[in-house]
Amino acid sequence: MKKNKLWLSTIPALVLAMAITGCGGRSDSAEAPSYSESKSGSAAVYYDQTMTEKAAAENYDQTMTEDAAAESADMADNSTTEVDESSQTSDRKLITTVRIDSETIDFNETTGWVEARTSELGGYIESSSISVNGGYYYNEKYTDLHRADYTIRIPESKLGDFLVDVEGRTNITYKNQSVEDVTLTYTDIVARQEALETEKEALKKLMEQAESMDDLIVIQSQLTEVQYQIDSIKSQLRVYDNKIDYSTIYLNIVEVEPDNLTVTEKQSVGQRIVEGFLSSLKKTGNFLLELGIGIIVNLPQLILFAAVIIVVVLIIRKSNRKKAEERQKRFNKFNVFKKDNDTENNVLNAQVQENAEEKGSVNAQDNKEEN
Repeated sequence: MKKNKLWLSTIPALVLAMAITGCGGRSDSAEAPSYSESKSGSAAVYYDQTMTEKAAAENYDQTMTEDAAAESADMADNSTTEVDESSQTSDRKLITTVRIDSETIDFNETTGWVEARTSELGGYIESSSISVNGGYYYNEKYTDLHRADYTIRIPESKLGDFLVDVEGRTNITYKNQSVEDVTLTYTDIVARQEALETEKEALKKLMEQAESMDDLIVIQSQLTEVQYQIDSIKSQLRVYDNKIDYSTIYLNIVEVEPDNLTVTEKQSVGQRIVEGFLSSLKKTGNFLLELGIGIIVNLPQLILFAAVIIVVVLIIRKSNRKKAEERQKRFNKFNVFKKDNDTENNVLNAQVQENAEEKGSVNAQDNKEEN
C-alpha cells in the first residue's frame, strides 16, 4: 500500500515535467503545420489517465520510481534553460531571394557561362527552360531570338560574387533582392524539437520500468507519436537550412538584336531623337522586306485570287451593260410614243384652230349681213 502511494505521488511530477517540456515548443505549432500539438496533448492525456488508473494495481520499486521522477524533473529544467540560451545565442536565420531580368546578344555563350559559373561557386540549377522569343533579319538572314529562365541556388557566402559576375556579363533591366528573417520561427522549432527529445528520453526510462503489457503498449504508443513529431520537425529544419544556406535566384535572360539593347542610363533629347529615328527607319525596312517576302511566297494564291476578282468584275460589267441597253430601249420607246402623241396633239390643235377660225369668219359674216 505504501509503495502504491509513493508511485501515485510520482505521477504529478511526471505530468509537470512533460507540461514544462511541452510549453517550450508551444509557440511554433501555428507556424509549423507538419506536426500537431493538439494530437500530442490528447495522447499524453490518455497516457497519463491510463497510467494513473493502472498505478494503483502495480508494485514498482520505490527507489527506482523516485529516481526516475527526479531525473525527469531535472531534464525538464535543463531543457528549459537550454532553450532560453539557444534563443539568445543563435545566429540570425535569413532567406535571400533575388529576381533578375537581363539581356544579351550572345545567348549561347551567356547561358553556358551561367551554368558553368553556378557549378564553380558550389551552387546548382534547380530548374531551367529555353524557348524561342521572336527573331530578326540580319545581312539578309533570319535569326531566332531565344529566352532562358533559370531558378538557381547559390551558397549565401558566394551570392555577392555571382551577382557581380551576372551584371558584368549581361545587360540588367530589372533587379530585386529581398531578405526574409525566420530567426524566431527557426528558434521556436528547435526549442520544440529539444522538448520532444526530452520527453522521448523520459518515456524510454518509463518503458524500462514498466512491468505490465498494458503499460508498455501505452508508453510505446506515446513514444511513437513523439518520434513522429521529432522526424517532422527535423524535415522542416532541413528545408529551412537549405533555404538559408543557399540563396534563390530567379534569372531571366532574353536574347536581343545587337542594336536593341535596353539603355538603362538617362539619354539626352538629341540621343533619343536619333535613336528613335534610326529604330523607326529600321522597322520600316524590316516591314517592307517582310511584305516583299510575303508577296513572293503567297504569289500563287494571289494570282488565283486576282483571277477570281477579274472574272467577277467582268460578269458585273456585262450585267450592267445589259441593264443599260434595256434602259436605253425603254427610253427610246418612250420617246417614240411621246413623239406620236405630240403629233396627234398638234393635228388636233390645228383642227381646233381651223374650226375656230371658220366659226369666227361665219360669225363675222352674219354680223355684217345684219348690219
